[in-house]
Amino acid sequence: MPKVETAVDPELIAAVSAVFANHYDVVVHNDDVTSFETVITALVDIFNHTTNRAIELAWRVHRSGEAVVATLPYDEAEKSVVALRRYMITASMRTAG
Repeated sequence: MPKVETAVDPELIAAVSAVFANHYDVVVHNDDVTSFETVITALVDIFNHTTNRAIELAWRVHRSGEAVVATLPYDEAEKSVVALRRYMITASMRTAG
C-alpha cells in the first residue's frame, strides 16, 4: 500500500491555537460521595450536555478518576467549577491542551 502524506496547514494550526490560548478545561474528579445521578444532573444543568453525553462523562470520571467536561474561557470555566461545587462535585480547572 502506498504511503499517504498529509499536509498540515500552519495557518490552521495557528488559528486553532489562538482560539484555545485563553481556554481552560473544566475537570470533574471522582470521589466516593457524589452519586452518578448528581453528576449527570449537574452536567446537563450547567453545560447543557445531553443526558447521554452526561452519562458517558460520568462513567469516564468513575473509570479514569477524572474527565474534562468542558473547555471554556477562563471566567466561564471558573464559574462552572463554582457551580459544580454547589452540587458537591469535586471539580477543578486547568489550561486547555
